[in-house]
Amino acid sequence: MSKFRLRKIKPRSYQEEASKWALSRKNAVVVLPTGSGKTLIAIIWAINLLNTGEVRKILFLEPTRFLVEQISKYISKVSNIEATPIHGVFERKERKDRWRKSIIAVATPEVVVSDIDIVKAEGFDGVVVDECHHTTGKDAYKKVMQELKFKRKLGLSAFIPYTRRYEIEGLTFRNG
Repeated sequence: MSKFRLRKIKPRSYQEEASKWALSRKNAVVVLPTGSGKTLIAIIWAINLLNTGEVRKILFLEPTRFLVEQISKYISKVSNIEATPIHGVFERKERKDRWRKSIIAVATPEVVVSDIDIVKAEGFDGVVVDECHHTTGKDAYKKVMQELKFKRKLGLSAFIPYTRRYEIEGLTFRNG
């Protein structure tokens, strides 16, 4: 029997298909319009990886503290996993405790960079990168992807500029 599961929600068929597609690849990028349910696709992906034991802990990267709180609450509402919000409002000592206790942590890339030593030590081996088009240039997203090694990666975006597609899909989400 699966330990983790969805509750109170039935995914649409395209969400189930997208999560199966992402699970069939080591690293994947899902590009769908705003409001189409990319977060639910990521939750299904995460539940599957946790239930199979392929990953032990998953990090959801969100661009703002507001989204960290919103996505944490949503994950906890639609699944039986208590997602842990982690952002700069919390003191480093409390963040360390939150990193340690979490199965799914939801954080801003800036706080991950600030706590990189803790995050490495806690063994996060799966990552969901919301707004993955930010993983290039000098952004904190890019630093997280360079500094941490994840077994599985899932990128989410409403739009990836054609001129940056290879850099985002190829370089950031390449195996390793």
